[in-house]
Amino acid sequence: MLELGLKDILSFMSLLIGAVFIVIAGLGLYRMPDLFMRMSMTTKASTMGIGFMLMGATIHLYTDRPVVTKLIAMAIFIFLTAPVSAHMLGRAGYRDALTQLWTGTWVDELHDQYNRRQHTLDSLDEAELAIANQRKQV
Repeated sequence: MLELGLKDILSFMSLLIGAVFIVIAGLGLYRMPDLFMRMSMTTKASTMGIGFMLMGATIHLYTDRPVVTKLIAMAIFIFLTAPVSAHMLGRAGYRDALTQLWTGTWVDELHDQYNRRQHTLDSLDEAELAIANQRKQV
């Protein structure tokens, strides 16, 4: 009979939770209506999924220090770079004229500030900011 210790159970549970998050990321990529929702869903879910999978591998291989060190370094790298890359993809998508927001999107905070012809982000003065805030409240 197979004897499972606490280490094996924790490792298995972490790997299973990670796999579930990665499947959710894949479903989000398929089901979300526009680039920005897809990007948000997949970045968050896949980062958590990879994090749990790396944690499961770390728990399982905790006696092998070089491997654990590499797994921790990979986790830190992923948690630091995934949000930055998602931000850059979102910014590029917003600048692209072919990328449209979903019709159900309520808030576009950059609509009054972004100049699509020059691809610049203008700052609002106080009068324009007050008008923009009034529009949001209506």
